[in-house]
Amino acid sequence: MSPQLGRRVRDLGHAAAKNKGALDYHTRVLNKPAYSFRPIATTTGLDFVAFGGLAFGLLGMTAGLVRMRNEKKSPFYRVGTARASSSRSRPRRRRTSPGRAVGR
Repeated sequence: MSPQLGRRVRDLGHAAAKNKGALDYHTRVLNKPAYSFRPIATTTGLDFVAFGGLAFGLLGMTAGLVRMRNEKKSPFYRVGTARASSSRSRPRRRRTSPGRAVGR
């Protein structure tokens, strides 16, 4: 990280403190009205970084909840392996035509 970028990032973190000190100097030492003071504003890039982080955080939480829901084990279970449970022990015979049975 370059020293200039580091100084700029550090200045953004202390903007409120600098503004408060500058306003105090502007009103008490220079004897100017407070409405004529122009504070140091943070850049719009910082806003994009903050809201972008919020969006990525919400996306991550949503993806995690969807994954958790998909991996959840079902509390229901099926007894047996047959498709349709019936009292028969052997399968039905298939008929090809109305009068003739297959397999006899």
